[in-house]
Amino acid sequence: MRKYVGSLLLVCFCFTVFSGLGWAKVVNRPVAIVNGDIITLKEFQKVSGPVVEQYSVVFTGEDREEKIKELKADILNQMIEEKILIQEAEKKEIKVTKIDIDEGIKEIKERFTSEEEFEAELERQNLNKKEFRTKIKESLLVKKLIEQEVEAKVGTPSDEEIKKYYEERKKDFERPDQIRVSHILIKVGKDVDFKEKSRALNSIRDIQKQLKNGADFSKLAKDYSEDPGSKNNGGDVGFFAKGMMVKEFEEAAFKLKKGEISDIVETDFGYHIIKFEEEKPGKQLGLEDELGLAGQAIKIRDFIEETILRERLEKKFSEWLKNVKDTAKIEIREIEE
Repeated sequence: MRKYVGSLLLVCFCFTVFSGLGWAKVVNRPVAIVNGDIITLKEFQKVSGPVVEQYSVVFTGEDREEKIKELKADILNQMIEEKILIQEAEKKEIKVTKIDIDEGIKEIKERFTSEEEFEAELERQNLNKKEFRTKIKESLLVKKLIEQEVEAKVGTPSDEEIKKYYEERKKDFERPDQIRVSHILIKVGKDVDFKEKSRALNSIRDIQKQLKNGADFSKLAKDYSEDPGSKNNGGDVGFFAKGMMVKEFEEAAFKLKKGEISDIVETDFGYHIIKFEEEKPGKQLGLEDELGLAGQAIKIRDFIEETILRERLEKKFSEWLKNVKDTAKIEIREIEE
């Protein structure tokens, strides 16, 4: 009896070992070989997994599988390019210090509200802290490489180039007519019953009556408006041009004259009373005028200079990467078996 038990255990052991070896062979098989460096299926799945999972929800229809296949091909191509860039950085003997890496990690961590949130993102990306540190090191190597091989070889746009760009796109730098208004809002939901809608209408009518009796618009907005974005500013919504507000609000606002107060205006948000504050006529902006971008003011001259430089860098980088890639020995295998 003991003899048969021993034989059975040996069979089970052999099955486990050879099954394990077979699995290792599958996940560690190459999906690409770049100048002798292998990208394994396991490495590919680690990178592609979270992305494919995210986009699998978005992709629908009969061509869903084809879209996922294309996505995987794009990810693999990106991994190949990253491998080439790291190899090129090593060939150029570019170095990054421990301090550089520590600063890079610190910069990334500051984008998260807590250590727990940061670690959750690492888990989502299938990365441990050691692997994350390696990724930061590789990113910094590539950054230094691009600075050396691309950015350093692209000149700053001349004044003549900036002026030419401006003249060719002058219409893009026209500021349309703008107005500034204040409003008082009593909210009404889309699916409220008649009773709730009547309550809101009675509230806005009461405010309208107070205004007609000489009450201060700004004070009433602070006291009664249900628009959290403007009530503390006395209802001031700032400057806007046509096409920026909901149709009913915009049409009523642009019909008003300075200091004039509208009748009750109904929109999907509820009931409004609008006061016209001031207007800013449209004009052709010059190179020294400013644009408001992402909450910051930037001179049009500087904006154009940055735009030309970015376009020039993108073109130079694409050409340089193509040349490097053309000289590389790349072998791509099937991702799916």
